[in-house]
Amino acid sequence: MGLASLLQWLPSSSISEDPITASLSTQKWQVLNEARRRRTPLILYTTAEHDGQGYQSLLLKTHAKNNTCSIDMPHPALPSDHLVLPKRVYAVIKAPGSYRHWEIEGELIERAQANDGPYFKLHINHMQFCNDRRRQKRFHFKENTAEICCTPAMEPPIYGDLDNISLGGICFNARGNLQQSDAFYMAYQGRKSSIPVAIQLNSDDKLCVELEVLAMQVIKKPYLHTRVRAKFKQLTSSQEHILAALTQKSIETA
Repeated sequence: MGLASLLQWLPSSSISEDPITASLSTQKWQVLNEARRRRTPLILYTTAEHDGQGYQSLLLKTHAKNNTCSIDMPHPALPSDHLVLPKRVYAVIKAPGSYRHWEIEGELIERAQANDGPYFKLHINHMQFCNDRRRQKRFHFKENTAEICCTPAMEPPIYGDLDNISLGGICFNARGNLQQSDAFYMAYQGRKSSIPVAIQLNSDDKLCVELEVLAMQVIKKPYLHTRVRAKFKQLTSSQEHILAALTQKSIETA
């Protein structure tokens, strides 16, 4: 993430506005437009505490004149009666490459139809920056330097590339559309099942763990893949030592 893009994500101390009645600042629209351009996931919740099921969406268009955004239909797919998702929603967008994030409070004011499909209009009432709340350091890997092999039960192995990892969990890009995998779908929906995964940094170092799936985003370009965010079900002390060795080696070889 470039310095100019990063600065767009950081709050300006000179901004002073009524969070409910004033229009969003130029800086905040820059954040939203950057999220739209990068296709950064927008996670919707029905409570201010972000409890329960999160609905993943994407920003499609921004309309600064009336404080609204057009967003993609949320995933998991809503029932045919979309009103089961309350009009009042709370959303989170996270800065790429970090755990800095912006929180949005708004309303779903309209469901509309475009040539490429249906979408919602989100009116933004309030948007605020939240400081880094990650306690565990996250390590990032260059593309194709660490391989992931998922072995869901009763399904063929699924391969991908590790993006980042911490003692809490990982983010990786798996080849193909994992929404078509029954094991991943059940792990994401129910949060009761887990996915066995082997992380291979090189020919010598391997970490075998079980993951609880937190989010999945299917991306079609430049190739069909699924970005998966997951947490470790449980790490033993020996697994923590292996993870520490993996991340240390990634620093030495970067």
